[in-house]
Amino acid sequence: MIRMTFRFRIVFWICLIVFELILFLAAFLHYQLGGYLYQNLDRYIHHKLEEYSALFFQGANLQEIEHFFENEVKGHQDDFELFIVLFSGKGHRLYRSSNLEPFKEAEPLGSPKFTDVALGQFRVLWLNDGQKGQMVRVITIPVRGKLGETKQSYLLQIAFTLNPLYNILNQHRSSILSSILLILFFTVTMGWLVTAKAVDPILQIIQQANLISAQNLTHQRLSLRGTGDEMDRLVEVLNKMLDRIENSLKKIQQFTTNAAHEIRTPLTTIRGEIEFLLMFPEKLEEKRLQSALEELDRLNLLCKRLLFLSRLDEGEGQKKKAVPLNALLQKILEQLYPLADSQEIQISYEEKASLVIWGNEALLFQVFLNLLDNAIKYRTKGGKIQVLLVEENSFAKISIQDNGRGIAPEHLPHIFERFYRVQESTAPSGSGLGLAIVKEVVDFHGGRIEVLSEIQKGTTFNLFFPQSIISLS
Repeated sequence: MIRMTFRFRIVFWICLIVFELILFLAAFLHYQLGGYLYQNLDRYIHHKLEEYSALFFQGANLQEIEHFFENEVKGHQDDFELFIVLFSGKGHRLYRSSNLEPFKEAEPLGSPKFTDVALGQFRVLWLNDGQKGQMVRVITIPVRGKLGETKQSYLLQIAFTLNPLYNILNQHRSSILSSILLILFFTVTMGWLVTAKAVDPILQIIQQANLISAQNLTHQRLSLRGTGDEMDRLVEVLNKMLDRIENSLKKIQQFTTNAAHEIRTPLTTIRGEIEFLLMFPEKLEEKRLQSALEELDRLNLLCKRLLFLSRLDEGEGQKKKAVPLNALLQKILEQLYPLADSQEIQISYEEKASLVIWGNEALLFQVFLNLLDNAIKYRTKGGKIQVLLVEENSFAKISIQDNGRGIAPEHLPHIFERFYRVQESTAPSGSGLGLAIVKEVVDFHGGRIEVLSEIQKGTTFNLFFPQSIISLS
């Protein structure tokens, strides 16, 4: 299959449109010219008929009329050849011009079968002389008068050859075809030159885009021409797309680096414990096995959360239904009460409206479990955690507030990033994925999350879910 360039297609369509317009105009002019020539010829024939009819009122004899007709025929030999036939009222041929002799088969012209020709109407007939023949414009009219002393009705038939008219039309057609070819050549040439200037910005964009790779994506962008036209807008859109690609690549690289680091740490610990036991089997202690088991649990949790995020990104398992928030929160709190009691942490729950949102119960369960688990994990003994469910501006608002150590202001913008952890000596170790999962799930439900925190005073997470709420109260 022949591959046509964008530039070629533009020129092709321009030429096709120009060709169709010119062809229509040329056909119209050719038709008008043909009609004009036929009208002029018919007027001239009518003029001659009037002139010839007058002879029959002057009392000229047949010999005088034949002489007059022969002179008329000779006078038209150089342009439109003239043929004349005269019949009596009874159909007998009285005169036939001498130039009809070669056309032996010219019927009804010059034949007694004149009734085959409608009187007073123009016809086009083919005169065959056995060689190439010719087309004629013929008309037959009744004439009443006298030849000499004999007064009676006659039929006068005259014809003019159409060869000169056809020659004019053929010359006109040839001129039109030559003009069309010339105009098409001019259109192709100018179209190719003009489209070269129009397509040049696209070629520049292609050349610049070919130079962009993952290695230079950070500092390489397409250049604006400053014209403010469609090409500049295209460049702006492509540059914004490159910005998004760059950000995505950075996130992927960061994610890969952090994931490798997080996986390597427990693997290194486990490897160290196993190598130590292999070197000193007599020093097998429960605490070393317990340490290796804890690292395996941490690695298992990390893999589960990575798999959870991957499925969340791909949209797997995200079927929604009506979820009663109060029942969901109470179910989670019942699971966490023993853990909170073991650390002497008091959890209070208050609901001011029974609310239902449209969402995925398993994902919402994971969100609230992560936040409450963090609230317990980062609290000191004797701390308090307050959970509040209210309706605010047609949104379901869930607040989780603690009086723990708080989060420093410089960390707040990053806590929802994957693998981000606050590097504090007193902070418990984690995967750095818990809050990232929370943010992804809240975004999936069309909600938003706010964080308010002060050092040594505590942290509050406010979750808002959209207006698709059904009040059960």
